[in-house]
Order: sequence, then C-alpha cells, then structure tokens
Amino acid sequence: MLNKKVYIISVCLKKHSNGVYDFHFRGWFEGRRVTRLRVQGGEFEPCDEYLISAKILDCQNGVLICEYVKAKAIFNC
Repeated sequence: MLNKKVYIISVCLKKHSNGVYDFHFRGWFEGRRVTRLRVQGGEFEPCDEYLISAKILDCQNGVLICEYVKAKAIFNC
C-alpha cells in the first residue's frame, strides 16, 4: 500500500496550520473504509474541488493519508 500513486477528485474541507489539508471522501481503499483524505503538501483552498495526484502514505482510523504530487483546481465555489 505504501507509495502507491492514486488520482483523487475531491473537495477541500479544511486547511491545517502545518500544510496539511482535509478532503471529502466516502468509500473504500484496499478493503478499508475511508471517510476522509488528508493530503500533506501543496496549496489548496477550502470549498474548491481538485484533481489530485498523490502517493499513499498510510490509512489510520478511516483517514487515508497522502503526499501531494500534483494537483489542478477543477471547480471553484
């Protein structure tokens, strides 16, 4: 699972002070229920929708933790 590259389309929900962003997600990843994405790095605005290329770092307590590779805004509020 580690360092697997994925593409995500999601809405940014929250910006943390340490450069980490929470994104909306409801689904499954490798048999684990995921309720939120946490992306480390990049520059995102809450309420905007993005196409994100990321590497999976971990999955803990329903949160899929990813490292930012590349992203593009596809819809702005």
